[in-house]
Amino acid sequence: LGPLLEARGLARWMVWIGLGLVLFFVVLAVFAPQIAPYNWNQYCAHLVHGACTGRFPKQAAPSGAHWFGTTVESEDVLSRVVFGAQTAIEVVVLAVIFSVCVGVPLGLLAGYVGGWLDRVLVLIMDALFAFPYLLLAIAIAFLLENKIGGGVMTAAISITVVYIPQYFRVVRNSMITVREELY
Repeated sequence: LGPLLEARGLARWMVWIGLGLVLFFVVLAVFAPQIAPYNWNQYCAHLVHGACTGRFPKQAAPSGAHWFGTTVESEDVLSRVVFGAQTAIEVVVLAVIFSVCVGVPLGLLAGYVGGWLDRVLVLIMDALFAFPYLLLAIAIAFLLENKIGGGVMTAAISITVVYIPQYFRVVRNSMITVREELY
């Protein structure tokens, strides 16, 4: 926490604004059922004996009842955004966990063993770095869609592949530094 507390000027403001935004979305995700005015896929105001009465208007403009308007399927956009924070947090957490679980051991192995294994892994990671992140993630998600289907897991794995090289490089370089020490 030292560098965080020592930051001054614009850097300090950027850190605090970033932390505030992250905290806002985490609170939004955790308390989504209490914050959202409707369920994420609700399309009518009331159910009477299982029948929908008072269906929401299609593609309505923002109003007092629907702050962000409604979709083509008559669903409240604000509710979908609030519940979407849960999915976004889930994808991000899974992607970070998977990236760390793959990138760190590969970096440790490449940095410690060295030789041909290090050269091959660095070549693969550099090849992954050569592609634009978003394009690579979309391509991987497209390839995985037929194998494991769409959804949270596909998004998490496609983002994982994009971020593995970053963890790999940091850990590999640290491992090489430690390996070359005199002790």
